[in-house]
Amino acid sequence: GSATLCLEADLTLTFAVPKRGLLLGEGPRCCGRLLVADIGIPATYLPDSSDGLQTFSAADALALLKREDFTPYKSRRGHVGVIGGSRLYPHAPALSAEAALRTGAGLVTLALPQSCELFCSLPKALMVRRVADGGSGFCNAFALPQLTEMGRNFQALVCGPGWGQAEESLVV
Repeated sequence: GSATLCLEADLTLTFAVPKRGLLLGEGPRCCGRLLVADIGIPATYLPDSSDGLQTFSAADALALLKREDFTPYKSRRGHVGVIGGSRLYPHAPALSAEAALRTGAGLVTLALPQSCELFCSLPKALMVRRVADGGSGFCNAFALPQLTEMGRNFQALVCGPGWGQAEESLVV
């Protein structure tokens, strides 16, 4: 067969509109970050976009963003519950809980088994609740009454990071 030579760029600058070859096949991998520069070409001279190829650009994303309301009480921004962890994987649910805080949740509660030791620091805004585990270090049936009560306050729930594969974890 014949060999094809292709440059792999970190950044590609194209004019007026993104070209099909930059968006299809190996194009995205080879062109790296794609910037489209408006150089003043009138729309009547640009290619017809009715060929079914659709793109979503940074400008499209910006148009969808709304101005953040900086005055609401944190409870109006939703309460996320994260239930997980075990003595084998104590930090997995902490990563999910921190991600919920960083993405704008007003309140985040992390429910961990009572016997699960943490060896990392947690954000001060994170509420940590220990649930009964019968001394096993796994989230299991002992936690159900507490989790049921806590769950009434959550608008979103992340369940399972760090549970592991212990048979007793599957009861929950």
